[in-house]
Amino acid sequence: MAIAIDSVTGDLLAKALDVSMQMHRVIANNVANVNTEGYQPLKVDFAGLMEAVASQVKSHSSEESLREAIRDIDVSQHVYVDPSQDKVQLERQMAEMAQNTLRYQALVDADKSLDSIMKMAIEGGKV
Repeated sequence: MAIAIDSVTGDLLAKALDVSMQMHRVIANNVANVNTEGYQPLKVDFAGLMEAVASQVKSHSSEESLREAIRDIDVSQHVYVDPSQDKVQLERQMAEMAQNTLRYQALVDADKSLDSIMKMAIEGGKV
């Protein structure tokens, strides 16, 4: 059972998992449209998604304002037509899917580790 972590780190991990899922959806959509005439591939702007949070961190904002900035990020607002591609390049999409799968797994592992740390703290360090 996962323990709900009430922290900026937990919120950021959850949002990063949402971003990774959105990337999977976008890539799957691109692959599904590989033979669609005139279709332009989409991309997720991860840097743009995290820009609001980064500016809050740099300005040494409070924990609550950081958490609010993370919650306010709308992942769907950062999907755009990839200007570097005029058609779907299947090999590129598959490479991006593999890379995103690794990213997603690393985020899941980090989330599990965070839960384990919280559980250990709650149990007073007993293993």
